[in-house]
Amino acid sequence: MKFISKFFSWFFAIVLILFIGISIIGRIGAMSNYGIPTVFGYQTMLVLTDSMEPTLEAGSSGIIVKKVSEEEIAIGDIITYEATWSKVNPITHRVVDIEIVDGEKHYFTMGDKKRLEIEEQKKSLSRADYDPSYTTIDRILGKVIIISGFLGSFISFTSSPIGYIVLIFIPLMIIFLLNIRDLWKEWKKKKEN
Repeated sequence: MKFISKFFSWFFAIVLILFIGISIIGRIGAMSNYGIPTVFGYQTMLVLTDSMEPTLEAGSSGIIVKKVSEEEIAIGDIITYEATWSKVNPITHRVVDIEIVDGEKHYFTMGDKKRLEIEEQKKSLSRADYDPSYTTIDRILGKVIIISGFLGSFISFTSSPIGYIVLIFIPLMIIFLLNIRDLWKEWKKKKEN
């Protein structure tokens, strides 16, 4: 029984330390990344708007974005970037065109929702349909590599006060109570002897 108690105590302590460590690393990375926590070049985000539906559902899709070089971005990729034309940043849209101007790549993007609406009208896409301005590699946070409904739920949960309680406070209380129980048993054993 003592082994199980020690195991759970150590397990929760390690999980808690890892969680806090990753949170600290992420917060440090967020200072230079539009406020988005970054851990080893990866960022997790919750999709907040419907511009990429049905690919990304607002409020329920979580994405993992990886910092990539411009050679790794192609037409059809979904990227997250700072949009100079939008008050809401960052933006996650699909690359629909790439143009090289004076040696610099310009990435033209568009939300899937708008693209599908245009296709339903049997119209062909034109530059006028794209987002108001192109973006460049220095404004791109990264390319979306994972889309997950579970991740979206997890991000929402961990960002809430109840999620914080479940992930931080409850493991701390379990560690504390297991240690108190062990100390009580030791004290009782010494008292009997």
